[in-house]
Amino acid sequence: MLIWMGIKKRRAAKAEQARAAAAGSFTPPAPLPVNLGIRSWRHRMAGHDLRQRVEVSDDDRTVATAEVITSEGSGGTARVSLRAEPGHITPGRRASLVDAVLDLPEVQESARLEAAFRLGDGESLHRLQERCEDVSTRPAGWSALVEANLPSSRAGQHVPDSAGQEPLPGA
Repeated sequence: MLIWMGIKKRRAAKAEQARAAAAGSFTPPAPLPVNLGIRSWRHRMAGHDLRQRVEVSDDDRTVATAEVITSEGSGGTARVSLRAEPGHITPGRRASLVDAVLDLPEVQESARLEAAFRLGDGESLHRLQERCEDVSTRPAGWSALVEANLPSSRAGQHVPDSAGQEPLPGA
C-alpha cells in the first residue's frame, strides 16, 4: 500500500511561490494540508511467519517505521518494533504509525500484541493504550515493552452514535 497525499500539490505551490517571488508579487498562500505517506512491504518467512514493514513519511522524509511479525492463522501474537527518526517529528506521526500497524489485516486477526519502542515515546504508548485492551508496560534498557490484548472483531457489536450513546432498540 502506498499513499502519498498532496506531494505534487505542495511542490507545485512551492514552484509558484518561487516564480511569484522572482516577479516581486509574492503573497503567502493558504497552508496546504500536511502530507502523510504510509508504505507497507510484506515478506513471508520460513516457519509460516509473515514479516511486514510499515513506514510513515512526512513530505519526502521517512519519519517512523515499524517491523511487524505475525504468525499464519488467527489468534496468535503480533510482534512489533516501532522506530522514530531522531529530531523533530510532527505530532501525530507516531500515532499514525501505530494506527497503520493495528489496521493491518494480519494484526487484526491476532489475539495479542507485543510491541517494543524507544523509552519516552509517549505518543505511541498513548495510542496503544487507546486501541488495545489490558495493556502492560515495562522498561527494558532504552526501550519500553508493551504486552496487550487486541480487541476482538467489532462485527455484530453496537456502535455508539456521535454523542457516545448506544442506539435505542428498534431505532
